[in-house]
Amino acid sequence: MEYIEGSTTLEIVWTAATTVIVFGLAMLSLPQWNKIKFPSQFPGDPGAVVQVSGKQFNWDMTYPGPDGEWGTDDDLVLENQLHVPVNEIVHIRLTSIDVIHSFFVPQLRLKQDALPGRFINMWFEATKPGTYLDTPGCLDTLPSTRLRTTQRGQMNGGENNEKKGVNIE
Repeated sequence: MEYIEGSTTLEIVWTAATTVIVFGLAMLSLPQWNKIKFPSQFPGDPGAVVQVSGKQFNWDMTYPGPDGEWGTDDDLVLENQLHVPVNEIVHIRLTSIDVIHSFFVPQLRLKQDALPGRFINMWFEATKPGTYLDTPGCLDTLPSTRLRTTQRGQMNGGENNEKKGVNIE
């Protein structure tokens, strides 16, 4: 068996060409990636704005009160239940209280890690009424979180809550 020594020139050309192609594709996709992950503004007016906070063994869904401010006494907090209007844009402010949590609703193609001390903005628009489940991780002992989408007129819980997309049952 004969030992064949490689061609340094061919290896350099092959590596350089691959690097240029990968770098070029990354640069071409960067504007679209930034548009999706870091929108300067969300499309249209949101039908609901919800702060979703992950903490040990549950998620807190906080809806701002009539004053529209976060962290006041009139805020509405639901555990493990997210109620939003269908066919309207929903703006999520995702954060974590203690450790990294994963917010995952596969039916709506939502997947984002929540980080402690940081707000991550995301949005979605549910197109069908129904109940969806946030899937806990393989090692999580968390109960599933329900996401319920309903028509705006079918929501209950008072006029102020209806404007915010909250359905209290």
